[in-house]
Amino acid sequence: MHSLSKEFFLFTFFPAWTLFYFVESLIGQHWQTCGHWFNSVNCTTVQSGNFTNSSVSSSEEFFNNYILAKSPGIDVMTDLNWKLVGALAASWLIVVLALIKGIQSSGKV
Repeated sequence: MHSLSKEFFLFTFFPAWTLFYFVESLIGQHWQTCGHWFNSVNCTTVQSGNFTNSSVSSSEEFFNNYILAKSPGIDVMTDLNWKLVGALAASWLIVVLALIKGIQSSGKV
């Protein structure tokens, strides 16, 4: 794959994660607290200050277990995270619409 196409492909993930976080922040900021289905027993919040060597922050668990839905290993296949797929599709739609409209016309006020 050409380097430019890799970069274009990667930069669509950042707006997708941004859209995902934006929608989740409207619903509720689940990354600030522990006790959700995606949190482990080692979950801790910044406010609690109870950090040990095995502690994992609630925001890190939100990203890894909820947004990315990481599997335990490469040999374990899990279902697609349809919310993230939808955010990625919306991100691609925004990019395509921006390209169709054109760079010159999008800068006019």
